[in-house]
Amino acid sequence: MKNYSLVFTLLVVIGFCSCDKDESVKSKGVSLKITPQEEKGGDDDDDPIVQGVVLNGDTLAENVVIAIIPEFSEIPVDVTNANRFTFQVPVGNYYLKLTQAKNDPIQTEVFNVAEDIEVTVHLD
Repeated sequence: MKNYSLVFTLLVVIGFCSCDKDESVKSKGVSLKITPQEEKGGDDDDDPIVQGVVLNGDTLAENVVIAIIPEFSEIPVDVTNANRFTFQVPVGNYYLKLTQAKNDPIQTEVFNVAEDIEVTVHLD
């Protein structure tokens, strides 16, 4: 019975994390602003697109490697070494892992991808 309670609690928490409107997510060293995209590109059957930018203050972050990783995993679905990114991923929960030269990697909080979204990452 305890397992069902845990599963139910996780489902409730995940339900509250959906991106129906602008959403801000903070983690140590990084914060996100997630916004649903107005127009969906491609067919309705296509996987959602996560696109965004990494900022350091008011300017584009330099020398950053960005990986999008499914929740409960450490294996990236996709990786880019640009401060602007576009990932097409299956519906699910993900986090971003950002690595800059001479700094420890930074990981965002988990966010839900159920539709095309824009993500603005602010390095603190």
